[in-house]
Amino acid sequence: MALVAFDLDNTLGYFSHIGVWADLFSLDNLENQFNFALNPNFKLSPALRKTLRAAEKLYIKKVLESPKIVKSILRPNLDAMILPLIHAKKKGKVRAICIYSNTWNTFTVHLGKVLIETIYNCENLFDCAIDASHPIRARDWLNKDQGKQIKTFAVLKSIFKELCNVKGTIRPSDILFVDERAEKHQIAEEVSEGLVYLKPTEYLPKVSMSLLHDIFDIGIEVLEESGLFKNRDYLESDVTRTIKFGEWNSDNKFIPITNVFELIQIAEETLRASGLQGHAFVDDTKEIKECMEKFFSSF
Repeated sequence: MALVAFDLDNTLGYFSHIGVWADLFSLDNLENQFNFALNPNFKLSPALRKTLRAAEKLYIKKVLESPKIVKSILRPNLDAMILPLIHAKKKGKVRAICIYSNTWNTFTVHLGKVLIETIYNCENLFDCAIDASHPIRARDWLNKDQGKQIKTFAVLKSIFKELCNVKGTIRPSDILFVDERAEKHQIAEEVSEGLVYLKPTEYLPKVSMSLLHDIFDIGIEVLEESGLFKNRDYLESDVTRTIKFGEWNSDNKFIPITNVFELIQIAEETLRASGLQGHAFVDDTKEIKECMEKFFSSF
């Protein structure tokens, strides 16, 4: 049966603008191994962990309730990628589907999974979602600098075997790998062995300041409605008085912070910056459909 792996950012959608709140209330993002490596003493109480998890769910709910925001996130022709998968899965042609992302933002990987599965009414479409900090990515990072990690066939096989419980031999010809990056990943070496490497056009939209303002308001609403703004445990926690996780300054050092309001200011600045890039989308629906049809026809 077929195995399918997707990149996240600029492939399935654009997530930079909605991921900026991860450092304030995403438990997974705050507790991933990368943050622990930077601050081994990082701790959150059980009660605060529960509150943060509720805040994260509330944020996802609010994002889903905004058609404008959802439209800015997901690739315009995502149907061409997802509908064939759902059909193939119902036919028993697909054994596992994963998200294999190079982002450090653990939250956006989880958010992408949840958004797509909710919108397409297909629970557990993705068997797992892996970000750059996951320990299974160790070989992708071997002798690589920050942000220079690669994607390899060996690691992808490990993801399918260890995290998706795929049994038996995994051959390159079993795999459809989807990633928009201009310079193809090392995994492209397996194309000669039958792996199908689909490189869709990049999805990098120009997001309006009005929409970014809406996303900022949602984050503030979550902080208020979840009670985090009044939660002493949160306001005095390692989240808001140590370092800004995941945000490098011009000197390649982490930005020190002392309170939640500095974190909010950084989130606002990051949001504004995310709206300055972007370009018109190039429709590649025909190419995607042809690749999908050809791949699944062999199973």
